[in-house]
Amino acid sequence: MIKEVKCGEKGFTLSELLVVIAIMAVLVGVAVGSYRGLIGSGKTESAKYELEAVQTAVDAYMSITASATVTARSTAAVVTGSDSIADYMRRLPTTYQYTWTASGSVTQHGAPGGGGGGGGDDGPDLPTPVAKWRLNEGSGISAADSIGSNDGTIVGGASWSTGKSGNCLSFNTSDDNDYVLMNPFSGFPASEITVEFWMKSSDSSRNGTAISYAVSSNNNEFLLYNYRSFSIYRGGAHVDTGVSANDGSWHHIAITWDGSNGATELYKDGQSVYTGTLASGTAITGGGGFVLGQEQDSVGGGFASNQAFEGEIDEVLIYDQVLSDTEVLASYNSY
Repeated sequence: MIKEVKCGEKGFTLSELLVVIAIMAVLVGVAVGSYRGLIGSGKTESAKYELEAVQTAVDAYMSITASATVTARSTAAVVTGSDSIADYMRRLPTTYQYTWTASGSVTQHGAPGGGGGGGGDDGPDLPTPVAKWRLNEGSGISAADSIGSNDGTIVGGASWSTGKSGNCLSFNTSDDNDYVLMNPFSGFPASEITVEFWMKSSDSSRNGTAISYAVSSNNNEFLLYNYRSFSIYRGGAHVDTGVSANDGSWHHIAITWDGSNGATELYKDGQSVYTGTLASGTAITGGGGFVLGQEQDSVGGGFASNQAFEGEIDEVLIYDQVLSDTEVLASYNSY
């Protein structure tokens, strides 16, 4: 005779209870699946997890050791402890986005349905940028920053056109003074940065510059120069990537830079196409001017015709952190 065991108000036979326990064990095993592949790589990685699931995973971890803690805030949660914590976060439900490092620091970004990053209003849950110009106005001389306070002023003959998503700005060769100016830029990233945008150009004669940031002490504080063979400048130093984007098609371009170690990466259409080191141990100076369509030889000016951008620019975003490979790819795929 099988003895009946009561669980709450529902009765389970012992065999049924054993089956339930077995199923729960399998589910827990899936939830705490190994994440060894990324831990220890020295590279920040990201994935999406329910906050409640993370709490559960950390609670499970703390049953083994008390070195892990969770701090929850209105917009973020941070899990701190040894890198073993991430072993419990491999296959958890996906809503929130977390980034973690080999040192065991895990940070939540966004919220369910947040769509703070690329891809417009319905894009993936990415870290929230510090500035975002969708360039969808279609008329007038203002380019609104939909995230912050850095609205741009359209100068010269730049015209509105059909973009990669909605409208965009078209810069032409008949007026070498076409550009968009944000000066002074409030809150420009200092220690880490990602800049991404869409561009289309078939120009084969100019060293076209899509984005540039200058300060009074350095005209080349941060910029991407020459779409025929991109060079990335930081504080006057630069690296040559050999990557072009002037074939007349739309391309998604992203540049990341980490001041702590100088790690510099260029992405084209969601794929990493260049990695290098630039201006290690330095920080970007704030309070400068950011320009679309020209290379600055002084803050907000000093333009040269052979460095002007010819073509279309759309969907420009700036982050104060280095996006991961998966985040850049997600942003590219969202358009």
